[in-house]
Amino acid sequence: MGRDGRPLVVRRIAAFLGGLPGVPPGSHLLVACSGGPDSTALVAGLAECAAVHPMRLTLVHLRHGLRGLEDEDRDEAFVRQLADRLGVDVLVQSLGVIHGPNLEARARSARRAIVPSNACCATCARRVRCACSQSSNSGVASASKSCRSSPW
Repeated sequence: MGRDGRPLVVRRIAAFLGGLPGVPPGSHLLVACSGGPDSTALVAGLAECAAVHPMRLTLVHLRHGLRGLEDEDRDEAFVRQLADRLGVDVLVQSLGVIHGPNLEARARSARRAIVPSNACCATCARRVRCACSQSSNSGVASASKSCRSSPW
């Protein structure tokens, strides 16, 4: 905890939002959320920051098709409950990645095809910011442009 009482992750997210390239107030962020501890912490931190840095969050949960159906159902249910508790939208997509060589690279390519770093809103063709819990130079999230109007 910092002097302001906020956890380190929240302070770093707040610094990223207000820094360069930053996230303009009113932006729409697509947040990749597996339901694991890293993405859950990112979502919780973004939701806390949204109280002072207005933005719209949409959780994006991807079902890779690599784990058992019961496990994938449990992960999806957790992400949907998290979105409901935070009052944000959720988008779930199935990828159907097949086991084989270079699995991680193929899964990453499939994710990027669904939620590319330069995602566009389907209704207005404006850019939508994307965040994931994988570290970038900021230590918080990767991001692109913003969109204030989206069907999600």
